[in-house]
Amino acid sequence: MKTVHVEYFRNDWDFQSAFCEALYGSYGRLDLSCVAEVIACDIGEREGADWIAVVRLDGTSWSQGQLPYCVMRAGCNYTGWDCIASGKVEFYATREEALCRNTLTAEECDRLEVPYEKVGAA
Repeated sequence: MKTVHVEYFRNDWDFQSAFCEALYGSYGRLDLSCVAEVIACDIGEREGADWIAVVRLDGTSWSQGQLPYCVMRAGCNYTGWDCIASGKVEFYATREEALCRNTLTAEECDRLEVPYEKVGAA
């Protein structure tokens, strides 16, 4: 699976902004210290493919009370996160649910280097 080190992910300005947009629908940088593991992610492009991440949360900060796994998708136009942007976060109880065919599209599986035929159906 395509991933990055958790510290890089937590400190990446675009992923902080993408999560803020996906969770709250507003511009800002979200503290990602509650991300315990980056299972799979791919960097997006302005005016192009969304930023996407499948992560495990530790239940602190904004993730408190949420299910432990989430899939985040968010994107922005060429001006950046403070102008035209959108996104969403979906929470799941298990890693398998977060990586299933009902959650990820074939294109997302390709981007995340998750073999689509091996992704289960929940």
